[in-house]
Amino acid sequence: NARIVEMSPRAAARDGRRLRGRYMMTDQDVLQAHRQEGNCVRGWWPIERWDAGRGPSYAYPPIGEPYDIPLDAQRSAVIDNLLAAGICVCATANAAASIRASGICLATGAAAGKMAASMV
Repeated sequence: NARIVEMSPRAAARDGRRLRGRYMMTDQDVLQAHRQEGNCVRGWWPIERWDAGRGPSYAYPPIGEPYDIPLDAQRSAVIDNLLAAGICVCATANAAASIRASGICLATGAAAGKMAASMV
């Protein structure tokens, strides 16, 4: 018997600037549970878009099949030692709507830290 009692008068911004990386994550990477070669972060969250008037909408990858976020999506295409994690990973708006989930942000942060340590 749950119901929404009150909603914020305006939605918080969930999308912003992202890195121009060596690889761009796409909607299809997420929805088709695309696998990558080499070291990757594994993503599992659906594409979760928010609209102030309609609320959330979801698009799911196949059940039980994660997708891979290659390290090149975290590496700048322009600056050799610039890395990104979480919502800042190189991705389309829809792919970023999956990657911004907390657990995936933590995993991409850990991967960026390992990459940074190996660059020294």
